[in-house]
Amino acid sequence: MKEIPLSQGKIALVDDADFPSLNLFKWYAKESWKKGSDKWYAVRCVRVNNAAIRGCKCQKPRVRKTIRMHNVIMAPKDNEISHHKDGDGLNN
Repeated sequence: MKEIPLSQGKIALVDDADFPSLNLFKWYAKESWKKGSDKWYAVRCVRVNNAAIRGCKCQKPRVRKTIRMHNVIMAPKDNEISHHKDGDGLNN
């Protein structure tokens, strides 16, 4: 298990095999988007063209998309949802 430092003094735990590809990017800690939850997740933002986001009707030439570390690792299909087996959003 390796650690990737995040913002707000948090760390994400990742498998040794996933570390090299994940550590190429700067990740930050984000509180859960679910109201009343105290979970944290490792995320990063990327700038994308509107055409790259399905259904986006934004007028701005570029927008940001949030990428969650656990989804990078699990690569769920459009109809799938990835969950943290132990409930810890920073244990990837």
